[in-house]
Order: sequence, then C-alpha cells, then structure tokens
Amino acid sequence: MFEFGEMEQPKRQDRRRAGRITCALTKCQFGEVRDMSKGGCRVIGRKPLELPAGASVNLIVKAQGASLTVPACPVSNRQRADGKWEIGFQFLNLTAMQCRDVLAFARAALDNEQLRSRAA
Repeated sequence: MFEFGEMEQPKRQDRRRAGRITCALTKCQFGEVRDMSKGGCRVIGRKPLELPAGASVNLIVKAQGASLTVPACPVSNRQRADGKWEIGFQFLNLTAMQCRDVLAFARAALDNEQLRSRAA
C-alpha cells in the first residue's frame, strides 16, 4: 500500500497580483522597462534608485514615440550579477481608465518584443 505524505507547495518567486507582459524598446527615466502589468513594472537601470522610504514618483514610460505618465512607488531595488540594478515599481491609485491605458501601452510593448524576436 502506498502512503502519501504532505506535498510541499512550490514557493512563488514574486508577489505580483497581475500577469506580466514582457516589454521591448520601452524605457522610463530610470532605465529599460522589462515588463509591465496593471499593478506595476520592472525596470533595469545602471544605478540604484535612491529615494527616501515611502517616496513616490511619476514614471514616464516611453515606447514607439508615445509616452505614459504613471504614479508609482518603488518596492524593490536590487543589484544583478551583471552589475545593473533591477527596480520594481508598484503603480499607485490608478483609475479604471489609467489601468486600461497601462495595459494598452504594455500590449504595444509586447508587439515590439515579438517583432524584435522575429528579426533575430
């Protein structure tokens, strides 16, 4: 007869509440935007983000000549093995319209990623 022990649940690698959309050719004032969701984004920068605890910023995200300004708060700031910095931002108090704009902007950045991978 077989005995089944308790199965260990896999640990989540992140705490995101919304699905991420991979971005390409998308930047903000702190570096390259790697992915976005309706809840936030991940940015790769050359230096650490230096803001006081609890401070917020207006992220100015740009892709294909368009720009989007989103209020955000940094939630992570860690150095990567390549020496660059990975900065996580949580978007703050977005209206339903702003959420739609962020997702539309992220989808356009996804199209950039798909075009870039086809050209490679």
